[in-house]
Amino acid sequence: MQIAIIGSGNVGSALAMAWARVGHRIFLGVRNLESQKVLALVAGGPSLSAHTPAEAVRNAEVVLIAIPPHALREVLDGLGDLKDKVLIDATNSVRTKAGDFDNVADALRA
Repeated sequence: MQIAIIGSGNVGSALAMAWARVGHRIFLGVRNLESQKVLALVAGGPSLSAHTPAEAVRNAEVVLIAIPPHALREVLDGLGDLKDKVLIDATNSVRTKAGDFDNVADALRA
């Protein structure tokens, strides 16, 4: 399966490595393609690659959103068409509001 993971924090990184190990193609969608953390992640295997968030989702079947809730609006607005893609919400919005939305589900729907 081709999976875009938007965010390379603890959750995004852990899932990227785990899913790559079992044979999925992982497109990391990150702000800084040259960060040491991102370079180390993609060095972890041939099925991992780094892209801008919009490039990462383009050919993915599944999109995992693993970013802070306050960044949702800006990131989601730049992803392009997500129609017919499976979206997985891995944001942690327990103590943080999703920008100008009441919750993450409303932000993703919008």
